[in-house]
Amino acid sequence: MVYILHYSEIALKGGNRGFFERVLLNNCRRVLGIGFNVFKDESRIIVEPPAGVDEGAVAERLRKIIGVAAVGVGARCEPTAEAIVEKAVEEARKLNTKQVRFAVEATRSYKKHPYTSLDLRRKVADAVLNELGWVVDLKNPDVEIYVEAGMRNAYVYLRRFKGFGGLPVGSSGRVLSLLSGGVDSAVASWMMMQRGCRIDYLHLHAYRDSNEVMGSKIPKLINKLTEYGIKSRIFLASFTPFYQRVLNAPPRLELILFRHYLLRVAEKITDKKRLQAIVTGDSLGQVASQTLQNLETAQTGIGKLILRPLIGMPKEAIIQKAREIEVLDIALQEYKDCCSIVSRHPATSVKPETLLSLWDELGLDEAVEETVDAVTVFTAEMDKGLMKLSHLAEQLSPKDD
Repeated sequence: MVYILHYSEIALKGGNRGFFERVLLNNCRRVLGIGFNVFKDESRIIVEPPAGVDEGAVAERLRKIIGVAAVGVGARCEPTAEAIVEKAVEEARKLNTKQVRFAVEATRSYKKHPYTSLDLRRKVADAVLNELGWVVDLKNPDVEIYVEAGMRNAYVYLRRFKGFGGLPVGSSGRVLSLLSGGVDSAVASWMMMQRGCRIDYLHLHAYRDSNEVMGSKIPKLINKLTEYGIKSRIFLASFTPFYQRVLNAPPRLELILFRHYLLRVAEKITDKKRLQAIVTGDSLGQVASQTLQNLETAQTGIGKLILRPLIGMPKEAIIQKAREIEVLDIALQEYKDCCSIVSRHPATSVKPETLLSLWDELGLDEAVEETVDAVTVFTAEMDKGLMKLSHLAEQLSPKDD
């Protein structure tokens, strides 16, 4: 048995294609760990597993590696027509099913073989029909038999799992995502992973001690995101220095002050850790803090690039994506996030000069410094195999590297 990994967007790259392929290969090796043989064969990645692995679990893990567009589970054989036909019948017979409607999809990347893709389709279809009694149905098949004939090897598989495609994590730099614990920030983080970014997280909480966060949904959410992101740092800090200073502020301005404070803290961390951008879950007009005026005001004076991958997405599309990447149920769990503590009826159009005047009056520069000084850094990573995915909170250890 082998796993056949296909990529789509990487294949469109020109002179840099080799770089993206190497990053994807390294990510696959890191996720799978010792015992798996991972190598490139022409325009695909092949994974040879050790004996006794959970076939479905490995396929599911491979499917979630960003950059992988599809995963086939099948067998390798010599690229002769005879060997391919024999292997196709052998793989089909494993289903142990009769009265199956099937179709054959064949490709031939090496054009010097003495057969065409159409020849392969016909030969495989004839053999399966004659030996197993299956029925050809090109419009609505129960099973598709995939055949890929390369220069040195051919691959045959009947099981194919859709991946997420995109660019491999680590190929586009490193960014800091503002993770609130809700749906939007989780989806925004994932979408930047799909564009090749390695994600670190900043989470400001309402607890006195960062260790209290470990009993909440936040570690679970990071655990799920790490299935895609492979390795991240998590910067945790209490927003108490901010909250103590805004007790006497006009309630309608608390939220815009908090948004600016959050970006200022994030900017300090990105500068210190040499990260290239800040990622937010803003979606234009979705809530009061996300009007054009408030978005502009909140980022006043921020010199770091701010990425907003959800800015034009409707809420329904964001929820659908959260469901697809399996973060929705976790994100909807009850949690006392900072935004729920500040005023529920914020101003929707705050001018930058209003924000900055009140900011100075309340001494919030000091709140930013106190928060950054109190940050605790944790790491979350997948390494050396599938079992490392479980119990993220137990794997977190305060270290900064």
